[in-house]
Amino acid sequence: MSARTPFDLVKDILESIEHVREYSNKLSIEEFSADSMRVDACLYNVRIIGKAASKLSAEVKAANADIPWSSLEEMKSKLVHHHNVTDIQLLWNYIKFELPSLVKKLTRLQSQLSGEENKITPVQ
Repeated sequence: MSARTPFDLVKDILESIEHVREYSNKLSIEEFSADSMRVDACLYNVRIIGKAASKLSAEVKAANADIPWSSLEEMKSKLVHHHNVTDIQLLWNYIKFELPSLVKKLTRLQSQLSGEENKITPVQ
């Protein structure tokens, strides 16, 4: 596997948020919960978000403390590790309210990192 820079990891998070938005857009919670493929696709992307967040360095996280990094990592564990009994309401609230509120902050961070991309040691 190739090394991933912080820029790559933030890009992964933003892309996964966009996928989740696409998969859940214009649906009610009832429609969403009845579509197991959409639920599974969103759970998969929540896993990517949590994994990417966990790979970011403590320095990047500390410099961007306004982003709830631990929440991103914990949600992965809450939803994915207990996938046999998925809490649809918890997933729905996360993708409809929490993730969209992070896009602006993550986009700002991505812009900052794009200028530093060649200066930062890749994450293994």
